[in-house]
Amino acid sequence: MLILVNNPKAKYDYHLMESYCAGIVLKGSEVKALSLGQGSLKEAYVFVKNNELFLEQFTIPPYSFAGPLNHASDRIKKLLLNKHEIKQIINKKQQQSLSVIPSKVFFRNGKIKVEIWLAKPKKKFDKRETIKKKTIRRELEAEYR
Repeated sequence: MLILVNNPKAKYDYHLMESYCAGIVLKGSEVKALSLGQGSLKEAYVFVKNNELFLEQFTIPPYSFAGPLNHASDRIKKLLLNKHEIKQIINKKQQQSLSVIPSKVFFRNGKIKVEIWLAKPKKKFDKRETIKKKTIRRELEAEYR
């Protein structure tokens, strides 16, 4: 599994609860740009429309060698999941008021996949706790060295 794009803020801003691996509909120039490691998931989120999942604000910059056949960098991308997985996600999202966020984009068996999470947004004090734990862990690691 080769990770192409990562969302570093996902663990900081959300309590990650349940993950799903989804396929994604891309154009050729988008695949080429992603294989070069270009792309950003920082502001990306998943929304539901007509019982289908779509990924919005996943920006992939234009591929330099594509010429006039290049893609729009802010295009909405469709996510591919089984019907029962989509129903599960929609039900949990509505019942528990969860967000669906992407955490990473990767290659698996020659196909590009997106790892999405059902997540609950953290409050400000939760974020502070996360920072405190991280600093304590760093200090302990520094003492052992």
